[in-house]
Amino acid sequence: METLHQININGYRMFTMKKLIVAGAVFFPLFFSGSAWSSCEENVCQGHAEVITPAIKANAREVMVRVQPEAGANLWCQLYEGEYALLDDKAKQFDLHRSLFITAIASQSDIRVEFDPQSSVCTVSSVELIVP
Repeated sequence: METLHQININGYRMFTMKKLIVAGAVFFPLFFSGSAWSSCEENVCQGHAEVITPAIKANAREVMVRVQPEAGANLWCQLYEGEYALLDDKAKQFDLHRSLFITAIASQSDIRVEFDPQSSVCTVSSVELIVP
């Protein structure tokens, strides 16, 4: 006996269109979400800028970028205040790093960020803006 949610075609039970639409609505956003395409491993993060580093912050002492907890969970370094990676203001390319972060966030581009492996606190050593 067939139920309202299944139809029988050539002996195979098939889901109705309603169930396929519901399943698609649930799995499509999960599959194509930014976090699925963004990851951090060891001392490198790569993916959508708005997922990995959605904000840049400056105070009287530091310039830093916020790293999403999900993205930064696998980093070898510790995030400053539990959510920030520092930009080294003494670095030769400090202004360029800061500009690349702002550009990546504003344009919603992909980004690759490397952190100094010698530092226990996550400190940005390299920024690459990946243009489609």
